[in-house]
Amino acid sequence: MNKEHKGYGLLIGAGTYQDQEQSSLPVVCEDLKIMHAALTDGLKYHRDNIRILGETDGIVTGRSFARAISEFSQLLRPEDTFILYYSGHGIQDGLCFTDGTVNLGSIVDYIEKLPAGQKIAIIDCCYSGEARVSDVKEAPFEKLLSLFVGKGTAVLASSSPDERSWLTESEDASLYTSVVASVLCSRRMIRRGRISLNEVNEEVRYLMDIWNTDHPGWQQHPVFRENVIGDIAFEVEEYHPYVTQKISAETERYRLHSIKPMSTGNLKRFAAFVILKDPDDTLLPSVTREIVSQFKNSDVYASLQSEMRFKGRSADAVWCYFGRDAEDIDRSNHFAYTIWTDREDLKKRYYRENRNSEVVEGIYIFWNTSYELVKGLQQTSRPEEDVIRQYEELAALLISKAETFIKDYEEAENNAYGLYTVSSNYSGWIRDVKRAYFQLTEAEPAPAERIGWAESILNLAGWVVDIALYLERAGLADDIHAGWMLKNAISRYHRALEKLRQENRDVTTA
Repeated sequence: MNKEHKGYGLLIGAGTYQDQEQSSLPVVCEDLKIMHAALTDGLKYHRDNIRILGETDGIVTGRSFARAISEFSQLLRPEDTFILYYSGHGIQDGLCFTDGTVNLGSIVDYIEKLPAGQKIAIIDCCYSGEARVSDVKEAPFEKLLSLFVGKGTAVLASSSPDERSWLTESEDASLYTSVVASVLCSRRMIRRGRISLNEVNEEVRYLMDIWNTDHPGWQQHPVFRENVIGDIAFEVEEYHPYVTQKISAETERYRLHSIKPMSTGNLKRFAAFVILKDPDDTLLPSVTREIVSQFKNSDVYASLQSEMRFKGRSADAVWCYFGRDAEDIDRSNHFAYTIWTDREDLKKRYYRENRNSEVVEGIYIFWNTSYELVKGLQQTSRPEEDVIRQYEELAALLISKAETFIKDYEEAENNAYGLYTVSSNYSGWIRDVKRAYFQLTEAEPAPAERIGWAESILNLAGWVVDIALYLERAGLADDIHAGWMLKNAISRYHRALEKLRQENRDVTTA
């Protein structure tokens, strides 16, 4: 079965009404053009996957809307994204169609039941901030990552429940539609070939704040609600990350596990990770020199910029990290490391005197006296499946805690009350997050084949506890800097969650 993701859109421009109390809205035709361009040019949706109602005359009946969205329900699959866009008149908790009104809550409820994994409603009308979504789903770790991360429903509404929505200064299009479309088409919003819905929302809020400052009599405050765990991302262009060259080698005395770039400034540097087969530690200087001789001209770089700067040059300095087996390398527990450089200025910088170090045959050697102790601590006393389960349970708890707060924080932004108000209700939440984080950091080491997976969990946990710390700081004073740091921590949490999902997919399919 073809699992290729597809994006679909239903664009509605209801600007002609039988109800004489409702004035016509000819701008909806322009709104539809603007949003169609945003989906096709910005999000790269295929034109054949977009249906438009009211394009020429603004006539959209409740029946034609129901028929159109029902047809999408037969077409959509769990891996797809569906966007509903509406431009027209709105009343309290209702959207106005040509022949009458439809309850906004019932529309959102129906959208939530569509089989697409990602559903987004963009509503541009007065009082649209009434729209709400269901609560976030809770699930065990494996199901949470495989079924719910990046999935769910989001609503972007043009104004708060008691506000009107305005036109642009030229009155040729709706203000909110124009702002959202400009953000969706902005090249500046693309990160690693993607556009993130949460980042789109932040940019839209920023631009609307500018409008509100410049137009105090025509203010409108967009509302954003979602029950997505993590973030929704739109793939808008091919992304080819820089791939560092992989180098390994093996001799009778040692196995070169890998080489990693460490270049900085104008210095070409790299680190070699070596498993010493021979128990004779006096071999370290000669092994180091052999590795330097064979690989100091290697093209190992962290980025294209670094490659362009250093390609064709020999290394200025090389670090060799030695372990007894592959697990030492995987767990970063090295019994010694050496440094080679043939530059006197770098020797003064890197060859630091220490009671655990010595220089032998021009090679700096540092002996890790804690190696055996750490190796012992890295051994687990419990069955591997129990250790993995503990990581999973704590990660699921922290994700649940983070999502609970993020949804509440979004609601605070929708209603424009301060962080202090939010934080006052979260003292117990902060304690729970800290406790789970410390339990995770004190857990026994994960199995060697899951080290990267465990590190991803710890990285995610770090951002969740940062959210707790910034929230705690905001509770002491309504601090604008704490607010900025909190938003940054939430953004980093979203990225860490996506990385964990990819890492979990790799270990479970290996």
